[in-house]
Amino acid sequence: MKILIVNTSYSFFLYLLLKKDWKDTYFLFGKMFPKAIFSNLEKKSRCRYSGYGILKSLTRDGKGKLYQFLSYYYEIFYWHIYAFWLKLTVKNLEIYGNDSMDIALPFRDRFRYLIEDGTINYIDYQAPQRTLKEKLKLFFRGMYSTYIPFGKSKNIEKIYLTGIAEIPKSIEEKVEIIDLQKLWDSKREDEKLEILEIFGFEKDILNQIKGRDEILLTQPLSEDEIMSEDEKLDIYKEIMKNYNSENMIIKTHPREKTDYRNCFPKALILDNVFPFEILLLMGIEFKRAVTIFSTAALGIGKDCKVDFYGTKINKKLLDKFGDISLESLNSK
Repeated sequence: MKILIVNTSYSFFLYLLLKKDWKDTYFLFGKMFPKAIFSNLEKKSRCRYSGYGILKSLTRDGKGKLYQFLSYYYEIFYWHIYAFWLKLTVKNLEIYGNDSMDIALPFRDRFRYLIEDGTINYIDYQAPQRTLKEKLKLFFRGMYSTYIPFGKSKNIEKIYLTGIAEIPKSIEEKVEIIDLQKLWDSKREDEKLEILEIFGFEKDILNQIKGRDEILLTQPLSEDEIMSEDEKLDIYKEIMKNYNSENMIIKTHPREKTDYRNCFPKALILDNVFPFEILLLMGIEFKRAVTIFSTAALGIGKDCKVDFYGTKINKKLLDKFGDISLESLNSK
């Protein structure tokens, strides 16, 4: 039995490209996975979503502190019990996805195959040094573990990466480089159509894009509580001063809720939940890609100029992620 544990539409998309028999997979999604994609997939395959919603009726429609407390521990309890049941009843579990996720913790002893999730896969991850107090706090949150994610664990047999940056030497022996275009071209037309339907990709988007050859790839900085909504918008307003909005496409991250139309009325806003890579596989070409530190901008092709601003553009980003720049990604 194959299980995929992911939180992002990108990793999910890569899995659909990798596996011809993906409908036999049991999909487990974290709370950040786009609900629109989940709803589309639910009609075609077995999948399960984060269980927070079941507790909303207990406290002010999920807005109170009691809800937050109960939902967090419900989530921990739910996934540990579910993982125990699966491991008890299923003999051969093949687990794919992202082993750094909260819900992946009870499955880590069976995790074997990692799938690229973004820039983090190209950083030589080191387990943070924690004080006894921090360890105790994680223990009572159900999150303490000596497991080192992102391919460092001896359990991990293979890591599927697209090779958009230098691969850390600590994991390079486990890495298999995949070519998205070859994987896409190997699909039958009906298989391609089914994947597009899952992501809600409408082909009239291709007509909307005509005449624009620059793209800004935004990131869920406020949704992930790294900064406020206003702080995020201020960064993008400053970046957009360097470009002509009438020639710019803004492709939002699938988890974002921001409506960029208010700030950039002349730009074409694509706030659909499909991963950006689908545009490239459909034959769309760009002359310039702009991003703070989205890995997606690095896989467009050699004929596309990439303006990669990096985390040094903002102190909160630098403090949270460290130095992510083109130089740092290519100096491992």
